[in-house]
Amino acid sequence: MRVTISPEARTWLAERADPQVTVRRRVYRARCCVPDLPDLEVTLAPPPDGVPFNFHRLDGVDLYLEAALRTEPEVRLTLTGVGPFRRLALEGVRMVL
Repeated sequence: MRVTISPEARTWLAERADPQVTVRRRVYRARCCVPDLPDLEVTLAPPPDGVPFNFHRLDGVDLYLEAALRTEPEVRLTLTGVGPFRRLALEGVRMVL
């Protein structure tokens, strides 16, 4: 798997003191007649202990990807949103319902 980072995400993360990004799968449980909803959780912190992660270093950014993620051959860390509502996203992950 090839991991890249967009220029916008690189610049945004460079403004942080110790850029560590953790990406893991999160499942939101439904209460009734709808299936559970899988999503990606991207946090600016190291991963929790006890869960296997793959480590990647990208231009001074420590990126931890949950080992169980199903990915395309190329994965890209990007920045989405506007102004104070910016957040990191990961492209190239196959989410299964």
